[in-house]
Amino acid sequence: MGSRGRWGTRAAIAVCVAAAVWLLVTAVRDGWGVADPVASVFGSVSGLVALAVSLRAVPGASTAASSRPAPPQVPDWWVNRDEAAVVVKAVRRRTGRWGNRAPVAITAGLHGAGGFGKTSLARYVAAQRSVQRRFPGGVHLITMGREVRGRAAIAAKVVEETRLLTGDTTESGSDPERAGAHLGALLAERPRTLLIIDDVWEREQLTPFLLGAERSCVRLVTTRRADVLPAAAVRIEVDRMTGDQARLLLTHRLTTPPRREVVEELVKATGRWALLLGIANKFLLDQTATGADPTDAARTLLRRLRADGPAVQDPDGTLDLNDPDQRNTAVRASIRAASTLLPHAGAEQRFNELGVFAEDESVPIDLVATLWQATGNLDETDSRALCKQMADLSLLTIETTVAGGAVTVHDVVRDYLRTELGPAGLSTANAALLDAVEASLPAAEDGSVAWWQITVGYLLDHLIEHFLDAGRAAPALVLAGDFRWIRARLHQRGPTAPWRDLDRLGAPAQPLARQLAQAAHLLTPTTPPHALDTVLRSRITDAPHWPARPLPAGTPALIDRWPPPDLPDPALMRTLTGHRGPVHAVAYSPDGVRIATSSRDTTVRMWSSVTGEALHTLTGHQGPVRAVAFSPDGRLLVTGGRDATARIWDATTGQPVRTMRGHDGPVLAVAFSPDGSLLATGSSDTTVRIWDPATGEVLHTASGHGGLVSAVVFDRDGSRLASGGADTTARLWDLTSPGPDRRPGDGPPRALRASRVLTGHRGQVRALAFTPDGSRLLSCSNDRTLRIWGPGGAVAVHDLSGVVRAAGFSPDGTRLATGSHVALVRIWDTATGQVVHSLTGHRGAVLTVAFAPDGARLVTGGNDRIALAWEPTAGSTPVPLTGRAEQLHAVVVSPNGSCVVTSSRDTAVPIWDPVTGDVTRSLRGHQGAVLAVAFSPDGTRLATSSSDRTMRLWNMETGETVRTLRGRTDQLHALAFSPDGARLATGSSDTTVRLWDPSTGAMVRILNGHRGPVRALAFHPDGTFLATASHDRTVRIWDPSTGDVVRSLVGHTDQLHTVAFSPDGRLLATGSSDTTVRLWDASTGAMVRMLSGHRGPVRAVAFSPDGSCLASGGADETIRIHAPASGEALTMMRTDSAVWSCSWSADGRVLFAGTTAGLFAFEYMAA
Repeated sequence: MGSRGRWGTRAAIAVCVAAAVWLLVTAVRDGWGVADPVASVFGSVSGLVALAVSLRAVPGASTAASSRPAPPQVPDWWVNRDEAAVVVKAVRRRTGRWGNRAPVAITAGLHGAGGFGKTSLARYVAAQRSVQRRFPGGVHLITMGREVRGRAAIAAKVVEETRLLTGDTTESGSDPERAGAHLGALLAERPRTLLIIDDVWEREQLTPFLLGAERSCVRLVTTRRADVLPAAAVRIEVDRMTGDQARLLLTHRLTTPPRREVVEELVKATGRWALLLGIANKFLLDQTATGADPTDAARTLLRRLRADGPAVQDPDGTLDLNDPDQRNTAVRASIRAASTLLPHAGAEQRFNELGVFAEDESVPIDLVATLWQATGNLDETDSRALCKQMADLSLLTIETTVAGGAVTVHDVVRDYLRTELGPAGLSTANAALLDAVEASLPAAEDGSVAWWQITVGYLLDHLIEHFLDAGRAAPALVLAGDFRWIRARLHQRGPTAPWRDLDRLGAPAQPLARQLAQAAHLLTPTTPPHALDTVLRSRITDAPHWPARPLPAGTPALIDRWPPPDLPDPALMRTLTGHRGPVHAVAYSPDGVRIATSSRDTTVRMWSSVTGEALHTLTGHQGPVRAVAFSPDGRLLVTGGRDATARIWDATTGQPVRTMRGHDGPVLAVAFSPDGSLLATGSSDTTVRIWDPATGEVLHTASGHGGLVSAVVFDRDGSRLASGGADTTARLWDLTSPGPDRRPGDGPPRALRASRVLTGHRGQVRALAFTPDGSRLLSCSNDRTLRIWGPGGAVAVHDLSGVVRAAGFSPDGTRLATGSHVALVRIWDTATGQVVHSLTGHRGAVLTVAFAPDGARLVTGGNDRIALAWEPTAGSTPVPLTGRAEQLHAVVVSPNGSCVVTSSRDTAVPIWDPVTGDVTRSLRGHQGAVLAVAFSPDGTRLATSSSDRTMRLWNMETGETVRTLRGRTDQLHALAFSPDGARLATGSSDTTVRLWDPSTGAMVRILNGHRGPVRALAFHPDGTFLATASHDRTVRIWDPSTGDVVRSLVGHTDQLHTVAFSPDGRLLATGSSDTTVRLWDASTGAMVRMLSGHRGPVRAVAFSPDGSCLASGGADETIRIHAPASGEALTMMRTDSAVWSCSWSADGRVLFAGTTAGLFAFEYMAA
C-alpha cells in the first residue's frame, strides 16, 4: 500500500476513534437518549469512511488480480542466521525520496557463493509474519538462473512472471525493458508487494525487474555477483556459516550428537558451507536411524571426505571456498559420500542422469521415471522410492505441492552431475529420454512425430534444449519451425515460448524468430481461442511451409487475402522503451555504440546500441527535451529543451557538464560543428545562436527567421550553417566572415546575416541535412515536399505523401531516411528520388531519424513513446506492401464486387482491385482529405466528401466528376444512398443531416435534432427510414420523406461512430467510444443485445449480406465477427493498426477493412 493508502487508513481510524469518544462524552453528559442519534450519525460517517478507505486501499480492486501466494516453505533444517534480521529490516523499510525527485525504490541484495544459503535465507525472511503483513500484495519468488541469457530469454522470463504474478498476458516482444516497464506499471497498481529475484547472474537479468512501482514494490535479490546489484541497493553478504551455526546444522535432529572434536573436524572439512553441511547432516541421520553410533558415522563420513575431497592434501586444513578447485572437489566428495548410501543398484548412475534436466526447474517425477525406465529399467514405483531416498540424503528436493510430485536439484549439485556424465553421457541420456517420450506419442498426418501433443509443461518448455543436448540440432530446427509446434507453445505459454525455442537454434531460425518477436504483442489469447491460430498465420510471412488455412474446415476464421499492410519490416531490430512521452530526438554516438534519445517526459536516455540496455537517464531539463546531438569525439552530448536551455553532458557517465542560457524560448534544434569547436542552437525565439561548448559562451547570434527555428545543421567543414523554420524558409549562414576567431571576453556576441535565403516551401521546414560532400542541402517541410538545393537553387523537388517530420542522410549520401506523421519511415535513393524501403513499426508520427556512422543502422523515435532500431539492409526480403495507404476513413465495395473504394487523408480517391490489393486508378479533384465514400445502388456513381467542403459525384466508368454539391456549413463525415438511388444523405460536423437529389444536385431537406457531429448514417433496406449516429451519444431514426424523427435510441455512454441495418431491416447495429456494439430492434427501438469485447472505441460495424454475421472494428486494432442472433463471438483478427471501417463483398465471402495502415482483405471461412 502506498503512502496515500497508509494515510487514508490512519484517517479512517481517527474518524472512528473520534466518533467513539464523542459518543461516550455525549452519553455521560446527556444520557443515551441523546447519544443514540449521535451514534447513528457518527456510525454512518465512520462506516462510510472506512468503506471508502478499504476500497482505496486495494489498488486495482476493480480488475482481476492473481491470488496471493502462500508463504514460501522454509527448509526443516533451517538454522537462524545473523543476516536474517538485517534482511527483514531492509525489506520493511519505507519508500523514501531525495529532495523533489521521484521515489527511490527499495532493493536489497544477498550476495555470496553458491550453496551458502542465500535462497534459503530469502525464503526464511519472506515467511516471517512481519514481512507477510508488510506486503499485502504477497511475496513472489522469481528464479532466474544461468540459462536465462540474452534479451530474448530475459524478455520471455519477464513476460512469464508477469502472467503468473498478475494474470496479465500482454506481450512485449524481444525487449526486456519494455516487458519490465509493463510489469512495473502493473505492480504500481497493486498493494505493496515483495519480489524475491533469486539466482541472478547478470545485470541484464535484473534490470527489467527493477523498473517502476518504486512506491509499492520492494525487490530482494540473491546473486553470486555483488556487482550486478544497483548502486542504491542494501548489500548483505551471505558468507559461510559461523561455527555455532554450522554445528547446529550438522547435528540437526540427531538424538545424540557425535563427539565434539569429530564435529569440529567435519565443520572444517565442509568449510562451514550450508550446502555441504546439509548433505552431511542427512548422511548422519540416515546412519543413526539404523542404530549406528553418531561418532562412528561422523568418522566414516570424515574419512570419505578426506579421501575424495580437498582435505586429502591437508587433513588438518580448513576448506577454502574461495578456491574453485577445492570447492568443486568438496562438492564431489560430499555427494559421493551421500550417494554411496543409496541402496539401489545403479543408483549413483541414475542420480547422475538427473543432470540432463534444466537448471532450477521442477521436474515431474513421472518424467524422471520415464528416463530411468529407459536407462535403468526402473518402473514408476521404484523411481519414486529412489527419489525419496535421494531427498532423504539432501541430494535433491521433492515438491509434493505439484500434481504427481516433482524434484528439484540445486544448481551446484547439477553442475557436479553434468560433469560426472561428461559430453557423451549427456548426449546418451538426453537421447534416451527423447526416444522414450517419442514412443508414447502418435504419428502426425505427414508421418512426423506429434511432439506438439505433449502435455507435460516442463517437457514443452525444454524439449528443444533436450534435442540440442542429444546432438539432434537438425530435427530441433524442423520442430521449432513447425506451425503445429509453435501453435502449441503459443497456447501454452504465449509467443515468447516458441520465439525462445527458435532463438536457441541460432542463425538458421532467426528470420522466423524475428517475425515472432515483432508480432508478440498481437499474439495474446483471443476470444474465441481458435482465432489466435489465424492471427499467428496472418503475421508470419517467412514460413512458406505453413498451412495457408491453419484451422480445420467448419471453424469460423478470417484468412488474409494478401499480406497485412501493417507488417513491420524485417529490418526492425530492437525497440527501446522507457520514455513516458513522445520521443522528439535521437542520435548515434560517433562510434555507433550508444544511442541517445530525448523526450517530452523531460528526460534524455542513453542506450547500448548493441544490446538495447538502458545505460543512463539524464535529468535536469524542466520541460520536454526537443533536440540531442553527440560531439564529434563522442565525449559530450548536447540537449535542447522547452525550458529555453541547452545542456551539455558527459556522454560516458551521464553527468551534467554545463547549462547554457540565452534563448528566450524553447531550444528546438542543436548541432556540433564537425571539429566540435562550435555548437549551434535554434529556438522558438526565431534566433540561431553559436556557442563555444568549452565555455558555454555565446559567440554569434543569427537573426532573420520570421518564426521558430526547428532545424540547424553544419556543413562538412563547419564553414556554413543551415537553419530552417516556421517561416517556410531555409537560410544559409557563412561562419567565416563575421570573425570566427572571436574569443571569450571579446564583447557582446556578433550578429550574423544570412548569406542566402532559400524559398519555395509552403510550410514549416521541419528538417535539414547537408549531403556528405556539402554540395547539396536537403530540406523537408509540412508542405509535403522534399527539396534538394544546389548552388543555383532547387535542383530537385520530390512530392511526399504525408507531412515529413524528420530527415537524415546516410554517411555516404546514397540514402535518405524520412519520418512522417503517418507512422512510416521511408528510405530514399538520393540519386533517383525513389523509395527503396518503407519501414513500419511505429504507431504514431515519426518525429526523428538518425543513421548510425556506418550507415548500416537507423534509429527513429515517435509519438508512440518508443525508439526503434533498424538495420535496413538486414533480414529477409521485405514483404510487398500490398494494401498500404495512409489512414483509411472509409471502405466500400462496389455492388458488383469489381472494385473497392477508400477514403483517406490523401486528396485522391483510390480504386482497388479486390483480388490483388493493387490500386488500379485514382479519382482526382478534391483539394483536401477525402472523408467519406458511397456507391449508388447500381454502382454507376460514386459519392465522395472532402475536407475541402465539397461533395462530388463521379461516373465510375469514366472516372469523371459528374457534379459537385455544395450548401453545407461544415465537413461531411458520412454519406449514404437510399436503396432506390433517388436520395443521397449526408452527415456533417455542424450536427445536421441533409438529403440531396443526386440527379440534380439540389438539397431536398435538412434534418435538425442532433447536438453533436453526425458521424454515420444508414438507410433501411426498404428506404422508409434513415438512421443517424452522432457524437451526442444518440441514434435517431428519421422518416426521410417528411424529415420527422420517428424515434431516438439512447443507451450508449460515449460518442457514436458507426451504424448499420441488417439486410432484413429488423436489427440496427451501432458502435461507440464506450467500447460496445449494441443491437437494437429497428421497429421498436428497444436494445436487443450488447456485444462486448473491444477495448477501445468501435468505429465500424457491417452486416454480412445474408445477415448471419456482424463485423466490428475499432481503435483496439481488432476485427471481430459476431453472430447477431446469439451474440456469440465467432472469430476475430488482430491488426497492428486502428480499424476505421469495414465492408463485406456482395457474396459475403470477403471482408475488407480500412485501418491507419491501409486496406486489409480477409476471406471469411464460415462454420
